[in-house]
Amino acid sequence: TGSILGNIGLGLRIGELATSLADESDSNYLKGKVHFLHASMVTAWTKPLREAIPELVESYKYCLEAGDILWAAYSLENNLFYTFLKGDSLDLVCDKFAKNRSQMRKLDQPIAWECYDLWYQLAFNLMSEHPVNSLSGDFFSEAETIPGWQNSQDKTGLGYYELCKLIQSWYLGDLPAARAAAEGAKPYLDAMVGMFFVAVWNFHYSLVLLAEAAADPRRKGGNLRQVAANQRKLKSGRTTHRRISSTSTC
Repeated sequence: TGSILGNIGLGLRIGELATSLADESDSNYLKGKVHFLHASMVTAWTKPLREAIPELVESYKYCLEAGDILWAAYSLENNLFYTFLKGDSLDLVCDKFAKNRSQMRKLDQPIAWECYDLWYQLAFNLMSEHPVNSLSGDFFSEAETIPGWQNSQDKTGLGYYELCKLIQSWYLGDLPAARAAAEGAKPYLDAMVGMFFVAVWNFHYSLVLLAEAAADPRRKGGNLRQVAANQRKLKSGRTTHRRISSTSTC
């Protein structure tokens, strides 16, 4: 709430207080949810991304013990997403996706496992010696999955889809597709408010804008202004989080 209202320091303090109170309770149901939200919306922004993963592991355990299968699935999938985003080698990332895929299926949460397979497909494609710019493959089918997300208006799934297209297109050098995906993600960003995925979109969108400006001087002025705006947003969040984290106590 604090971050949405523009008071990032308040949001951080509330998050730290929430985890302290949850840890004092006997409710694994409460601990699982709170630690998932704290890992995703506080730890991921205030510390190196790798430090959010142990907290997601704890959230997953608490959720399983409480029988909260949906949030266990959220914790497991975000563990894998962050493993990819923190820059581990793609061999290790794909191995981790493969080892946890059967467990994700056992949790029987279709939207969660579809998102899991989407990110798995992205990592697998980027590791390929001859990649094609498509997110359909051994693990994910655009034709089978995306219409269902569109019909159910699953903004989180569609946001992930556009973000994965943006990342893949950028690293495969397909600048027009990357720009289209960056624009395509905009209507879904509000479904990821406060989560690290917004920063990932912002970063790759800026890379696309810079590449366009370098290729076409006519776009330089507008693109650079947008890049500066993107960076101000990221810097504001990071600076405020670091300052509050180093000076406040709950």
